[in-house]
Amino acid sequence: MGVAPASRLVPRIELLVVQPTPFCNIDCRYCYLPDRNSKAVVARETLSNLFSQVFASGWVDECLSVVWHAGEPMVLPIAFYRDAFQMIDRLKPASLTVAHSFQTNGTLIDEAWCAFFADHHVNLGVSIDGPRQFHDRNRLTRSGKGTFDRTIAGIRLLRRRGVPFHVISVLSAASMAAPQEMFDFYVEEGIDQVCFNVEESEGDHVSRSFAETGVEAAYYRFLREFWRLSAAAPGRISFIREIEHAIQQVIRPADAPFINQLVEPFAITSMD
Repeated sequence: MGVAPASRLVPRIELLVVQPTPFCNIDCRYCYLPDRNSKAVVARETLSNLFSQVFASGWVDECLSVVWHAGEPMVLPIAFYRDAFQMIDRLKPASLTVAHSFQTNGTLIDEAWCAFFADHHVNLGVSIDGPRQFHDRNRLTRSGKGTFDRTIAGIRLLRRRGVPFHVISVLSAASMAAPQEMFDFYVEEGIDQVCFNVEESEGDHVSRSFAETGVEAAYYRFLREFWRLSAAAPGRISFIREIEHAIQQVIRPADAPFINQLVEPFAITSMD
């Protein structure tokens, strides 16, 4: 029996998800996260301990992606992240690159945040579920009003300031039945990188959309048609995560390793 390469003898942390606070300023109907009313903030000492251990583990290659997520990260002030980024930079090995990302609902984006994202080359994901009629069904304020106007205002400001971003849209039965409307919306708003999530039953949330019969077929019909629309309009949509990831795994050299972050131990490591 052959010996596994040294690089495979230990796990590899590729993505570190950090929850700076469980609090979220909105109240999505399909959110499964507990404690999102809590305004607790991760202690600086906890972050120092986390990153010190990660960097000392030997489980990180040349680059570590850090996503600030789970809760709304932008409810904390910019100063919090400036301090955290500086601390992480002091702790990391000189040869290691740390790439920071935010996943945000987009409602708090303003000029100061745009400048911060640009200065620190932050990768930005914005959650928007498509046009108003789909987005405002689930993504609501704490008083039950739709958040579409505030989210699209944030996206438009990012575009005006030249801050790169992608969007993540949670698909419902209604939006899956409307690939043309979804496509037209992204194109009209200058959104060219899209990722699709499904409304899952997780935590204390029970999915309404994905309890229906035939939903799997509807999902594949949506992706197929959305991909067709994109191919028919070159340059409008540059990245569809679900399609790109599938192609990378199907069209690859026979001896290329097959890696799936979702099932690889520690590849995605989360701290709440």
